[in-house]
Amino acid sequence: MQKKKIVIIGGTGFIGNSICRMLKKDKKKFLSLNSKNCDLLKKSAINILKRNIENGDVVIFVSAIAPCKNQEQFQKNLDMLMPLMHALKDKKISHLVYISSDAVYKDSKNKLNENSLVEPNSIHGLMHQTRENLLKLSFDKKLSIIRPTLVYGPLDTHNGYGPNYFARKALVNDKIKIFGNGEEIRDHVYVEDIANLVEKIIKKKLIGIFNAVSGDPVTFFKLAKLIKEKLNSKSKIKKIKRKGPMPHNGYRCFDTSILKKKIKKFTPTKYRDGITNFEKI
Repeated sequence: MQKKKIVIIGGTGFIGNSICRMLKKDKKKFLSLNSKNCDLLKKSAINILKRNIENGDVVIFVSAIAPCKNQEQFQKNLDMLMPLMHALKDKKISHLVYISSDAVYKDSKNKLNENSLVEPNSIHGLMHQTRENLLKLSFDKKLSIIRPTLVYGPLDTHNGYGPNYFARKALVNDKIKIFGNGEEIRDHVYVEDIANLVEKIIKKKLIGIFNAVSGDPVTFFKLAKLIKEKLNSKSKIKKIKRKGPMPHNGYRCFDTSILKKKIKKFTPTKYRDGITNFEKI
């Protein structure tokens, strides 16, 4: 009997690339689809997906225009999901994993977990919530939703505000700019932890919602200072005036107890350990 494969849609992105590297390392049979061999915004995408996805396959959907900043990007992100929805109508896949975002949660003064209220206050969060709901309607009994917080690590394609941006500046001794006093407290997840989480969820055939977080919060200022020290950088940390309100009211932390109960052998990387790999960023 032919062994079924894992299909990664969005395999060349930051998270998708990490998942592919892990699968290759573990000698798993997989297929990586991306904008070059399967452009989800073209009509041909449905037939390409139908040809490449077989009954019994595991499908990981990690493709998105992110961060989603406006109505046009919002619509494109929904349009990107439609070919998969159509292609899977007549397929009996074994498992569907969707990489979402912690942006779907309502802001809270308390730590968030998988049972926290979903009420996004950004168009990015609303986009992921909409995608989640569409997938739940058709694949609820086969669906795993992973909600990562701020992702960092090697081969990042976004360079958004946070660890990766700080490291790139530190490596060339450039100024590291932080908003306000850098007092925001945030959780950051190492990209390879997401890949490991995906692997364990697939192996155990776990269904439901999983927060991909470290449970190790830190302020942006402390993080920038630590990265500078780790890289022996001569960069100066420059505080710049914040133009708008502080995201998430300056607090976005997570309780990992539910995650640890579901996946007992999953140990997230602490930020002090994760940033030691920035020499190869």
